[in-house]
Amino acid sequence: MHQMISGARKKELFMGHPYSAGDQPKPGAGTVEFVPHNTVHNWTGDPRQPNGEDMGMFYSAARDPVFFAHHGNVDRMWYIRRGLFPRDTDFADPDWLDASFLFYDEEARLVRVRVRDSLDEAALRYTYQDVGPLPRPRDPPVRRPAPAAGAPPRTLDKTVRVALTRPKTSRSRKEKDAEEEVLVIEGIEVPDHSSYVKFDVFVNAPENADVASATCAGSVALTPHGTVARFGISDLLEDIGADGHKTIVVSIVPRSGCDSVTVSGVSIGYSINVAPGTTATPRMAPPPPPCITNLQSTLRYNNLLLHRKTKGWKPRNVSCRVDRRDVLLGISGAAAMVATQSGGGALAAPIQAPDLGDCHQPVDVPATAPAINCCPTYSAGTVAVDFAPPPASSPLRVRPAAHLADRAYLAKYERAVSLMKKLPADDPRSFEQQWRVHCAYCDGAYGQKLPADDPRSFEQQWRVHCAYCDGAYDQVGFPGLEIQIHSCWLFFPWHRMYLYFHERILGKLIGDETFALPFWNWDAPDGMSFPAIYANRWSPLYDPRRNQAHLPPFPLDLDYSGTDTNIPKDQLIDQNLNIMYRQATRKAELFMGQPYRAGDQPEPGAGTVESVPHNPVHRWTGDPRQPNGEDMGIFYSAARDPVFFAHHGNVDRMWHIRRGLLFPGDTDFTDPDWLDASFFFYDEEARLVRVRVRDTLDPSALRFTYQDVGLPWLNAKPSTGAASTPAPAAGAFPATLDKTVRVAVTRPRASRSREEKEEEEEVLVIEGIEIPDHSTYVKFDVFVNAPESGDGAATCAATCAGSVALAPHGIHREGQLSPRKTEARFGICDLLDDIGADGDKTIVVSIVPRCGCDSVTVAGVSIGYAK
Repeated sequence: MHQMISGARKKELFMGHPYSAGDQPKPGAGTVEFVPHNTVHNWTGDPRQPNGEDMGMFYSAARDPVFFAHHGNVDRMWYIRRGLFPRDTDFADPDWLDASFLFYDEEARLVRVRVRDSLDEAALRYTYQDVGPLPRPRDPPVRRPAPAAGAPPRTLDKTVRVALTRPKTSRSRKEKDAEEEVLVIEGIEVPDHSSYVKFDVFVNAPENADVASATCAGSVALTPHGTVARFGISDLLEDIGADGHKTIVVSIVPRSGCDSVTVSGVSIGYSINVAPGTTATPRMAPPPPPCITNLQSTLRYNNLLLHRKTKGWKPRNVSCRVDRRDVLLGISGAAAMVATQSGGGALAAPIQAPDLGDCHQPVDVPATAPAINCCPTYSAGTVAVDFAPPPASSPLRVRPAAHLADRAYLAKYERAVSLMKKLPADDPRSFEQQWRVHCAYCDGAYGQKLPADDPRSFEQQWRVHCAYCDGAYDQVGFPGLEIQIHSCWLFFPWHRMYLYFHERILGKLIGDETFALPFWNWDAPDGMSFPAIYANRWSPLYDPRRNQAHLPPFPLDLDYSGTDTNIPKDQLIDQNLNIMYRQATRKAELFMGQPYRAGDQPEPGAGTVESVPHNPVHRWTGDPRQPNGEDMGIFYSAARDPVFFAHHGNVDRMWHIRRGLLFPGDTDFTDPDWLDASFFFYDEEARLVRVRVRDTLDPSALRFTYQDVGLPWLNAKPSTGAASTPAPAAGAFPATLDKTVRVAVTRPRASRSREEKEEEEEVLVIEGIEIPDHSTYVKFDVFVNAPESGDGAATCAATCAGSVALAPHGIHREGQLSPRKTEARFGICDLLDDIGADGDKTIVVSIVPRCGCDSVTVAGVSIGYAK
């Protein structure tokens, strides 16, 4: 408890350095926060966990009930100190006294607490049990100091010893009580933000004894980023017989993570004690609990110890990788609008638009990506308006196929994008902000906004701590579950409105209400190559981060598995059309994606078109020279490439075709948890607009449509091929997809009538897909009753139930990696008819890995039914 003794006499040392609005974070921790607070956290945490969870990492610490006991004793140290110095007001600065926080009370009311409210434990009606007098440390021996060697600025790759001249020596006790002599370690800089840094500081340490606790001024155990450390040394100098010395030798001894840490200087300062007087908030004195008297006696007894500080105890040299972002001390009343968050199971409520003020570092970008900020522009207090469709009398925007765009259209499009790119970066209509909107929604920069749950739960108590200690607040709110609009039923409506507003902004910039985005017509032979209008290097539509081998007229592979095929172009086109037939003609539950409600974990399951061809086209377009296939090959950067909007134009067109032509009476879903799910976008007037899914369903009401270019894939049903004996099952679940897995699956019902099949689609479910490497493009195919030699193109088409393609989602949150989890579903009624297996009680399901599957696991395969 050397830190408590050496730092308790002066508030600046014990409490931490002032931190006001607008300051850079971490101006300097108090002594007890450094040690033992940080070291006890890590001593308690589980070393088997990636980051010492739970107690060993601040984001998870409050999940462990012992957290509250630990911080009870930390608070007791402050209580003891105020008892030792009853006339000390800590700080009288209103920037401290009026700093505020938000908590929920026992009635689930949101309460704003200011620091001035926290100063009197008696007024708060609690105290601590008396556990006896505080132990008195032993007096240290006096030793000869080692000579100085080196001068700051220095790198702490080895011990640094510097001679330091003291401005004042041999001061009286009265002078020392008035002003504590403070050793200041200045300009501590940590270039590696992922490092935990620990070093000790000694005064007049003897040669070969720089761990001597007798000469220890204190220890620094700090989280990343620059800071300053301060140590009171008045009594230490007395104890080691150096009070009269004009010069002292300060040794800085690196312990952990210091190889590239620099220190700019070491100096002596003085901390002025507050003059005796009344406190800023009078300490009220209601009748004390019985144990108060003994504790006050203990405090009076131990007050004498502070004039004879002695042995410094070296803290444990342990790791604490904490990445706290800027946490604002004062939270305005606007925070009351933020719903409380829960990471639990589904609450059967729609996903809501996020709190735009609660946008944080994206969680789904890879470690190899550059430092990015996905957060769209937002001004506190901005009020969102509810979406209203344009008037029915407004012009209808007709989106052309990109490969059919004429010169006049291309000139308008290029001019609009050029103007958009020239807008200020913080303008919500700018290209930068358009990219951020996609990145934020797709890579978890927003916390999921849930209906208010009980804030008194242990889960919510943990979240309050996590929010304040790990930078979850951006003025108001804190992130909860990630909002993820991929691999679920939000995929189509979110992207539709993303395109809608992008299109209207472009039209507004060029004064053309009829302007419409082009679509990449990759479902037709003439469009099955990269659109030429995006390939001109001197055009604003060009992006250099694309696969240079795939520029036009290179044929597009809708089933891209990471490498180009050698099959003839005509055969590749036929294969693409087969894929479109298989993926687009599905029931709503299979086409749209799985339900995703408030409280659900992300990525419950993608729809057929999202999986293939949406994901393969992303990967096919991205640049393999980049670490993660940027731009189009990974979601965080995809919308930086203008072709993104053409690609998603055709994705949206598939939904439009399905609703208008294939299943004109199909309502997709009638579930209010889908219809009332909402998002925020900025419109062409830079107004913040809330859009609900129910607003997205009718393109004619939104005043856009698509050019009629024909649908050749409607007649491209794969040939059934000759019936053959399926390869025998070989494997069991759970299984790793480092090789083909074949399992026998029992069907609950066989030989159903056509009416039964129309009523309920038989669905093959691939359960518990887990991908540990989030930055990998994963692709595998699923076959039913494939023969032994079933890797040929004809056999693939005949027995293929479908494919799973998962575009990368790299996790980059404090270095943690948890498996990405999802499921896949395939309708197999027609497939079973085609291969003559409708009457079979058992079928053999083959899962064939194609790309990035070596560590992918599957928990099981089952049969279900979709109405």
